[in-house]
Amino acid sequence: PRSDSEVLRPHFADRQQVLEIGAGTGQHAVHFAAAMPWLQWQASDHLDHLAGMRQWLDEAALPNTPPPIPLQAVLIPTPGLAPAPSLPVLRDGQRGFDAIYSANTLHIMG
Repeated sequence: PRSDSEVLRPHFADRQQVLEIGAGTGQHAVHFAAAMPWLQWQASDHLDHLAGMRQWLDEAALPNTPPPIPLQAVLIPTPGLAPAPSLPVLRDGQRGFDAIYSANTLHIMG
């Protein structure tokens, strides 16, 4: 069987900025950022999960994993993020995300 990064690689081949929603420990961020070094992999999760995630990211010391950001997936829009089907998701009105990744999260959000 192929690894997750092998499966995702063709889908992210022309992407640059990925926002991971519900990154948890950060292990997926580390795995995918190492396997696809052209991507800036921005991990996010609830504020109370960021300390543990920082440990994974700091230990890996990858240049394409910035510090995680707090983000709670809710029905109310989060300031600084503007989801729209035809537009990139923007953060701070400047850098846009051209892909969103989330795994093992929907059952928790429900």
